[in-house]
Amino acid sequence: MKTDSPVPAIELTGVSFAYGGASVLRDIQLRLDPGTHLGLIGPNGGGKSTLLKVILGLLKPDAGQVRLFGLPCQAGRRRIGYVPQHSRLRTGLPVNVLETVLLGRIPNGMKPAFCTRADRHIAMETLHTLGMADHARRPVSRLSGGELQRVLIARALVLQPELILLDEPATHVDPQNERGLLALLREHLHNTGILLVTHNIERITAWMPRVAYLNETLSCHDTADLSGQRLEALYHT
Repeated sequence: MKTDSPVPAIELTGVSFAYGGASVLRDIQLRLDPGTHLGLIGPNGGGKSTLLKVILGLLKPDAGQVRLFGLPCQAGRRRIGYVPQHSRLRTGLPVNVLETVLLGRIPNGMKPAFCTRADRHIAMETLHTLGMADHARRPVSRLSGGELQRVLIARALVLQPELILLDEPATHVDPQNERGLLALLREHLHNTGILLVTHNIERITAWMPRVAYLNETLSCHDTADLSGQRLEALYHT
């Protein structure tokens, strides 16, 4: 008996985007089913961060269509968590770790003081998962780069998203802590869809069953097929 295929968490059809006439994304076709894990690799300037912003509706494509969970991106993105590559969070602000994470639970323009007891419980559970619960009252201005990155990931996860987009989540994290952070994500997000941008090909191919290579155009590959020779051909090096 034939069963219906799931509604894709992400579906891009013929998506193109340019900055000032310079093409960054060209005719992107991508389908990511719910719960699927996909790594996104490619050279600097290849369009990886731009692609995430187009998926979230932060940038409007010049051509093509973006659908999230079968909905227009503005509606579907409410079910998505996002960790940008470079946060706009100003660490000099007088906010602590818990208040920063709670920003992921509240509508735009409100303050953490309006959060419910349930919101705070979820935020603390998320911080515990990422090993940051003991720092809940600590000012973000006193965090190391790696600690701040964990807080930003917690801010995305506290939404309890069905899909999370991670743009270089191990930025400012040393290699040992990077391994631990990726292991935590792998353990606690095994039922959550993931689109993970990274330059660490070795780590991502050890985790993700499939990898997408982006350099203006997009191609998808089984990680088992990504030999050194194949990677050299993709990166032209």
